[in-house]
Amino acid sequence: MVSAQIISIAAGAAVAIIFVYFLSRRKSSDRLKVKAPSMVGSLAAFFDGDDKKALEEMKALALADKGTPEIYLSIGFLYRKMGDCAKAAQIHEILLGNNEIDDDYKALIVTELARDYFYADMPLKTLAVLGRHQGAEKNPDNLLLLARASLAVHDFDGAASFYSRYEKLSGRSLKGFYCKCMLEKARAAKDAGKAAKAIKQAQEANRDCRPARFITAAMLRKEGKHTKAMDEYKTIIKNGLIRDMDDMKSIEAAFIESGEETALLSFLKANLADGAKSPFTAVYAAGYYEGLGDKEEAKSILYSYLTRTGFSAAAARAYASLTGDKVLSEALKNEKPFSCSVCGTEYEKYQDDCRVCGSFDSIRVK
Repeated sequence: MVSAQIISIAAGAAVAIIFVYFLSRRKSSDRLKVKAPSMVGSLAAFFDGDDKKALEEMKALALADKGTPEIYLSIGFLYRKMGDCAKAAQIHEILLGNNEIDDDYKALIVTELARDYFYADMPLKTLAVLGRHQGAEKNPDNLLLLARASLAVHDFDGAASFYSRYEKLSGRSLKGFYCKCMLEKARAAKDAGKAAKAIKQAQEANRDCRPARFITAAMLRKEGKHTKAMDEYKTIIKNGLIRDMDDMKSIEAAFIESGEETALLSFLKANLADGAKSPFTAVYAAGYYEGLGDKEEAKSILYSYLTRTGFSAAAARAYASLTGDKVLSEALKNEKPFSCSVCGTEYEKYQDDCRVCGSFDSIRVK
């Protein structure tokens, strides 16, 4: 459910937080003292990207210092970062059962344990851990975990509620999360009216939510409202919400089903003349003319788009393929056509969710 890259970011944040915690914590007990040079060495290994060495040094510290809570907490999130969430959870559960640890420190362990279960694709345990510890919801990170875990178990309204509280408490936002909650609610709804209401709520939050518009068009087709469905698809094209050729193929299928294939081509040509926002409009139109044997028109469409926009990996690849330009093809080999508008992560293929920052409907065509 959550990739190793998300785990890496969360673990990195946890290390930084705990490092600050070590430096600022009062020396209220010898039991919680840490040898700074050894700890710094382990942290240095972590930030150098050598997780295995950092974990080995932490284990050595545990043996030398008889296992202080800080050491075991650090070992836990290192195990999680390396993908062994079950072992991380085991360590954090044991720490949580230590009655000698104060409440403030236990609150930190609760958050780490909840992350263990969430990243291990165990949302029910995430909810249980945070639900049984009083005061857990005062931490915005916990609220976001509650929101994500609630969404995973199809508690859509609960997820939206936790997320709203997270935004208010933290002053931060996770792009598209509310829309995702509403769209998942629509997909799960057995009643068409409830589904339509949830989609409307998603569009009220973001009028150009791409998945919401495609679902709306599909629902209109299912209801036999073909004209309105075609208008919705035209809005998708006009607003530049086409993300890949699969989008264009699904729109093409809808127009063919309605007997309006020529109307689609006419609209695409007009859209290109007005300054199409998505390169896949040009790629599709070029492919259409290439299929008719008119390579010159196909090249002209792509060349005009590239001249106007300056650069587009998707359009440039299509142009290189059409013209047989091997030098251009080689230059574009490692160029990824998509990137997240929130964190900048680049992708070879389109997807609704950014696997790094967790944003929804944030992947854009470069």
